[in-house]
Amino acid sequence: MYKKIFFILIISNIFLFANIYKKHEVRGAWIATVANIDWPSKNLIGNNDSLINLQKAELIKYFDLFEKIKVNTVYLQIRTTCDALYRSKYEPWSMYLTGKQGEAPVNSDYDPLEFAITEAHKRNIELHAWINPYRVSLVNSDIKAFHQSHVINSHPEWIIKCDSTQYRFLNPGLPEVRDYLISIVEDIVKRYDVDGIHFDDYFYPYKEYGKFNDSLTFIKYNIGFNDIIEWRKNNVNILLYKLYDTINKIKPWVKFGISPFGLSPNHNVNVQLGCDPTAWLSGFVELDTLDNFKKMPYIDYILPQLYWPLETYYLKALPNWTKPNFLNGRDLYIGHSMYLKDSTQFPKQLYLSRLNDTIKGNVYWSAKWVLNNHHGVVDSLINNYNKYYALNPKMPWKGNYPVEPVKKIKGKNFGDKNIIIWQKKYSKNELKTYKYFVVYRSETPNISFNDPKSIFAITTDNKFIDYNISESKVYYYAVTALNRIGVESIPSPLIKIKKK
Repeated sequence: MYKKIFFILIISNIFLFANIYKKHEVRGAWIATVANIDWPSKNLIGNNDSLINLQKAELIKYFDLFEKIKVNTVYLQIRTTCDALYRSKYEPWSMYLTGKQGEAPVNSDYDPLEFAITEAHKRNIELHAWINPYRVSLVNSDIKAFHQSHVINSHPEWIIKCDSTQYRFLNPGLPEVRDYLISIVEDIVKRYDVDGIHFDDYFYPYKEYGKFNDSLTFIKYNIGFNDIIEWRKNNVNILLYKLYDTINKIKPWVKFGISPFGLSPNHNVNVQLGCDPTAWLSGFVELDTLDNFKKMPYIDYILPQLYWPLETYYLKALPNWTKPNFLNGRDLYIGHSMYLKDSTQFPKQLYLSRLNDTIKGNVYWSAKWVLNNHHGVVDSLINNYNKYYALNPKMPWKGNYPVEPVKKIKGKNFGDKNIIIWQKKYSKNELKTYKYFVVYRSETPNISFNDPKSIFAITTDNKFIDYNISESKVYYYAVTALNRIGVESIPSPLIKIKKK
């Protein structure tokens, strides 16, 4: 009762409060490729130079928009049904790219993942490779059209079929399936400059996809479990634990996170088989026998999909993910639906999310709704909620090395612009060297480096040109260096510039 009264008061007064801005916050968006939900559009599926150029242009359009609304993280789906929207030695090219599974782009230089990474990094946006680990086919897939190299044909012994649909998935209980998936992620992390690996909510299939039978696998690989539901959860946990270890050994700055069904961690047991966020965050996993093995969390962030109207979102879903000690020091981001019918839903949910210090970011499902400015979301973000830049959250458990500060900073006015230059300081250690530079600006010599309103620009260059100046004003600038896990250097010396 009291919670509902508080909820009503918050909502009724929500726009009377000043907007809340956080210096460190994920502002993200998912770009879905399965069934061409977001990209490439269905009319751009094909395999000629003209269509490839149009696919590139469409992706650039997304990134240009994200830069405009100050999104700092994009989750691009590169593996939908054991296929690839990148150059893979393990799996065939995706039908959602060329129209025919296994058909490589006619332009041999076209690698969508590499292209996306380049375009994202140009705009100071992190690119996380979004992968569906187990899903082999959709509920209505034409299995006969699958390429001969697809795992459904090359390893039929790994596949489990749901009895009432065409939905099939890799058997999570098989050690060889885990090894296969680890090889795929290892290959991506080694060959591509991704900032993260991202999983969504597809592990064992949802119940509405039909019954399936993995009893023989349970008999052979139960490692002491008597409960098949608990065993299934642990199968997923083993994979995630080993993946996290693999990623950290190759590139410890690459982030790993999961976006499960969002009602509650406990509710997922009955809705989403194999989903065990409590274990991922506590570090609990059974590796070979029932030894109650517990270590550190084996994900860097949890990103539940809270795609409901406001009362369900705020009163029923959000409290489950923000309970004390649940996160065990890891990050919590919230997934928001852009397609809710009520145009006031998203701004209110975003505001309530930012009120909670436990929540480190917000992610938008999905990109096309943002691109189409559904319910004026772009206008709302530009004018109200994303007026200022936000840096990605720090992840101290991944390393807290000091980042080399910028040196020899200089500035000068050239009529209608101020130009600031500085010296880049490299380090062979990726966690000690810069990824981006953060330019702070103020009209007084007292710059507040903890206030996101002081962040004037973010760049990968060693210079910045400020055209937004007035003749009668004096400007003060300082620059910091930022590494790949959000650690920021000490500020450079302050420089003062006045228009001549």
